[in-house]
Amino acid sequence: MTVTERTLRYLPLDRLVPWTEHPRKTPAESAAFKQLKASIAAHGLLENLLVRAVGKDDNGDDRYEVVAGARRLAALQALVGENAISQVHPVPCHVLPADSPVEVMCVVENMVRTALHPADRFEALAKHIHSGGTAPEIAASLRVSTKKVEQWLRLGEMAPDILDAYRAGEIGIKSLKAFCFTPNTQRQRSIWEKLKAEHNVPGSREIWRLVTEGCIHSSARAVRFVGVPAYEAAGGTLIHNIFAETDDGGIWLEDAALIKKLARDRLEATAKELRAEWSWAEVREHVNRRDTARFARVHPVPGELTEDEIKEYDRLLARRDHLAELNQDEWNEEAESESERVETRLEELRRLEEVGRAVFRRKDMEIAGAIVTIGDDYTLRVIQGLVRPEDIFGPDAHPVELCVGIAETTVTVGDDGTLHVFKGLVTPEKLADARTGSAGPIHASTDHDGGKGR
Repeated sequence: MTVTERTLRYLPLDRLVPWTEHPRKTPAESAAFKQLKASIAAHGLLENLLVRAVGKDDNGDDRYEVVAGARRLAALQALVGENAISQVHPVPCHVLPADSPVEVMCVVENMVRTALHPADRFEALAKHIHSGGTAPEIAASLRVSTKKVEQWLRLGEMAPDILDAYRAGEIGIKSLKAFCFTPNTQRQRSIWEKLKAEHNVPGSREIWRLVTEGCIHSSARAVRFVGVPAYEAAGGTLIHNIFAETDDGGIWLEDAALIKKLARDRLEATAKELRAEWSWAEVREHVNRRDTARFARVHPVPGELTEDEIKEYDRLLARRDHLAELNQDEWNEEAESESERVETRLEELRRLEEVGRAVFRRKDMEIAGAIVTIGDDYTLRVIQGLVRPEDIFGPDAHPVELCVGIAETTVTVGDDGTLHVFKGLVTPEKLADARTGSAGPIHASTDHDGGKGR
């Protein structure tokens, strides 16, 4: 074995020059170079450069080519440009004899270097933080985000046998991150043992399904309805998925059963009040059109405007008619703006009469009911005036059989000028005759949540 002689010396940075024949032609990644520069700035040069003398400069001082450590030299020179170190900063160098086989040594120096396994890096950083270090401190020294360091810390605190499986290549980094959803190493290990017992090669999706079992995301309907503060006040705990792309996206509730109970209790409290007025009231977390299509509907009777509101409505109608008669020269931005305000107020008054002050008749409420649910805006929604099929015709009758002979077909001309055919329509009078205990007109219609009983 031949050992190349070398001498360790601290040389001024301005005496070092790149080796023009260096075999590395592919530039390093920008992010990797920034990390190297940050490491040198924080911790100094941790690995000496290999150099050889190449003559003298104009001042007669020795110059040295950097045979191994081109990236480290570039990082040091960049730090000079940032005024982080001086041009004569002392750099530890192994000085090689002039006849050294530098090409071979450069290749060997890069080939035999083995990067630290990520698992080892995760554990080392976790140990450092447990010894008193901080994530911001490490982030500053490595020029990475604090969140990135916190992610490494979570990985370093993984159950040891799972981390060993990652080292051995049994699972990948995505699977490791999935396990990290829960910081509970006992739960991690339990899931890992379950997967091994099933002789599965666990994928990240299967691991994620198991670790999130019994949990619920903060964007879920019940969570948005109840609210995280109310959940926490009831003793619920949160889990932060540190690998989520956004902070909001990483919030999970550990007890899905608790948040669903809180939501149902709130809905049930309203349903209980409604049962004192309606024939029935039930609770559903989610309702779509298909759910309400099976019901017939009773509608509230429009309310009445006050005398002042009626006068206002009449004045607005007169003003609208006046604006509509303006000719092209008289129509301007001011007139257009006033016209929009008039139409808006007229619609408000119509809605107030038809919806805001509408009331259900008492005899309608005796056969109809309501569903209490969570609306699309995640607030409490009450759908009133629903009539179950069995309440229309009685429990022993089939609705279709009873409707035979009383349904009608209507033909009309639509707004597009074509014929529209409506089949199976039943007039309120005929439907009232067909059922037991007439209680007012019932129609199939779109959802109507308004109206009060009277």
